[in-house]
Amino acid sequence: MKNIDRWVIGASFSFCVARQPNLVFVRLSRDSVLDDSLLEWLRTRAQSTRLKPSQVCFQLSEELVLQQLKQSKALAEKLRENGFLFAVDHLGTGRDSTQLLGHLPMQFVKVDGSLMQGLHRDKDRQKKVGDIAARARELKIKTSAERVENANTMAVLWQLGIAFVQGNFTQTHGVVLGEEMYLHSQADAAKWATPSGALLPVGQSHHQANHFNITEHVGAQAIAAAALTGKRRARVTLQSLTLYKDH
Repeated sequence: MKNIDRWVIGASFSFCVARQPNLVFVRLSRDSVLDDSLLEWLRTRAQSTRLKPSQVCFQLSEELVLQQLKQSKALAEKLRENGFLFAVDHLGTGRDSTQLLGHLPMQFVKVDGSLMQGLHRDKDRQKKVGDIAARARELKIKTSAERVENANTMAVLWQLGIAFVQGNFTQTHGVVLGEEMYLHSQADAAKWATPSGALLPVGQSHHQANHFNITEHVGAQAIAAAALTGKRRARVTLQSLTLYKDH
């Protein structure tokens, strides 16, 4: 998984340099969190590609952070020292999600999509999301809600103080990478990546978006694995590798 992570990171760096998005999120696996050589590799890669580190936000799931709290905190601090951003996603599934915000230096937190289901009529979920939003504001952490699927949910999130949303309601689903493509290099992934949505400020339309998203492992793993195993042609229909560019 470490090699796949690095392939995805390299493709994301190439995309940033070529397309200059405001921000790209890249999820890391457990192997990368435990990889002592990752930071030096990131520094070398960023220098060689002339990447602006502030264009990349590395993210870990809440579950992984709780499993590897010491290592996750150390990684977040080193990323910040090197100019990268850090985020925790799927927050809200643990017992002490709000407390976790104060334990790691982060610039973004993404509230788990499971809390969005029926949010507009579930007071307990509204309280949990509201507590996360309030604590994040205190710590100057930007908040995003995952898997937002309707206007009712978006309206509640606005009232609760969530800053950004992503999900079916805010984006057009579709094939992100061409169904048939040659994967000769990391640059090929960036070449084929096309916008299919955005991380939107609550209350704005798609055309007003100014923050962008993400390489997610579900899709990125399939792409990277094809390249790493030397397959010349890969038939890929994905919605999870999303590299969104400014309008």
